[in-house]
Amino acid sequence: MASELEDYFPPLHGRAYRITSQRDDRYNCVGWVVRDTEHWWEPAVDGFFWPRAVDPDELHPDDDLDEYLAVFSEKGFVECVDSSLEQGVEKIAVFTSGTSFSHVAFQTSDGEWSSKMGPLHDIRHQRLEDLIGPPPGGFSEIRVFMSRPRVPHDLADSRTGLLLPLKHLSTRVQAEFDLGE
Repeated sequence: MASELEDYFPPLHGRAYRITSQRDDRYNCVGWVVRDTEHWWEPAVDGFFWPRAVDPDELHPDDDLDEYLAVFSEKGFVECVDSSLEQGVEKIAVFTSGTSFSHVAFQTSDGEWSSKMGPLHDIRHQRLEDLIGPPPGGFSEIRVFMSRPRVPHDLADSRTGLLLPLKHLSTRVQAEFDLGE
């Protein structure tokens, strides 16, 4: 699994991360951050979900950052200074390529970061910088940090994510693999 992910996202090669879900092309990084694992969020593209009306003729894909920031604001996020862990505060890091949105990562309650990597897996990683690299497969820069009061994200905050839902495992299997919550 890791080699496929690193083939698609070369900056991950040799970096510390762990896969926390199966491949899933139903949702993307925006869906992951807003707790929607049923929809791929992308503005003005037929077949994808977007919560606001957007005229595709007015939204240029190379200049869509403001549209993404507006949706994050509607979800309660406001711009903040940095990525430092704060008790009771949820943070996101918005990546861009020029003025175009390219990725968003979510800070878990233990200070790690959780990212949905395109149509592939969710991962947990310690450093945001591990996702920065040249296209294709890399994100150019971290443009904005945003925060809001922490909202539970049960899948991102669990040790198993979407890989092994604990409710489907027997107590014996949970104990054998030290998967207790």
